[in-house]
Amino acid sequence: MKTKQLLGVFGSVTLFLGVFAPIISVPVLGSMNYFQNGKGDGVVVLILAAASLVLTLTRAYRGLWVTGFLSLGMMSFTFVSFQNRLAQMHEQMDRRLGDNPFRGLAELAVGSVQLQWGWAVLVVGAIIVIAAAAMPEAAVVPQALAPRTQTGEQQTTLKTALPGPPNAPRTLLTTWLPILLGLLAIGALVAAVVMEKTDRTVSLRHSSAVGSVRIYNIALSTYSSEYGRYPSSLTDLAPHLPGDMPSATAADLVSSELAAGEKGGYVFSYVHLERAPNSDKQGYVLTARPRVYGIDGRWSLYSDQSGAIRFTEEDREAAPNDPRLY
Repeated sequence: MKTKQLLGVFGSVTLFLGVFAPIISVPVLGSMNYFQNGKGDGVVVLILAAASLVLTLTRAYRGLWVTGFLSLGMMSFTFVSFQNRLAQMHEQMDRRLGDNPFRGLAELAVGSVQLQWGWAVLVVGAIIVIAAAAMPEAAVVPQALAPRTQTGEQQTTLKTALPGPPNAPRTLLTTWLPILLGLLAIGALVAAVVMEKTDRTVSLRHSSAVGSVRIYNIALSTYSSEYGRYPSSLTDLAPHLPGDMPSATAADLVSSELAAGEKGGYVFSYVHLERAPNSDKQGYVLTARPRVYGIDGRWSLYSDQSGAIRFTEEDREAAPNDPRLY
């Protein structure tokens, strides 16, 4: 079996196996592959992988261009559809859940959906199939006997020369162009996966920060009911020492992490107001900012004694006139 044929078989088998490799992981349901028990788009890729194997074994290498690029096209379609579906789920949560207290759990579940290594196997398989189609076949050098010389005693052999330099650029182009395109496709896929995972991480941190602000608001309200005033600092909400009872300086209303004012890449700031704006009662201002904007998060949050939570996506501290989140 020649190198070109071996490459085609290897690419076809890799593409075939990639259909059954995990491509996404979903909370509770676990990992899912491209085949999905015959219901997924992977069935088309499975057929294309089988067709690639048949074309390779019959040496109909030109057909590998079709099966290889159709496989990449099908994967691109599925990938884009997957991203669109996630975006639609986020929009539906915004419309239907609203102020539902379980919205944070729903956002956490959607944000936990992750791409898996099966995508890399599929892309590599398709690229190898295309590379097999592009690889030039080994040159065959025919030999022919030349006519007898005038004396009839000697016989010469004509030698057919191998392709010269004029053909070399085309050979290099057809050999390396698909490989370069494959590397670009793999690089683009890796970049997309990294960006997708980064967005998921940031989204999870947004949900965590909003949940922390809600916990603070409940704790501050409880503290005010218990002690007749708001605490002077967040450390007054911290857990008390073992064996002690809750007190005004250790009310045991939040975790040690939240009492320190930092969690999940966000830094929380609290200011006690002796008189809230437009009121003769006490109040407070609570803000949350990502430790490093753009990496730890893109939302800055604001809340006060009203319990409303406001946010901004600008790289600044949120204010009471920013859009209301909850």
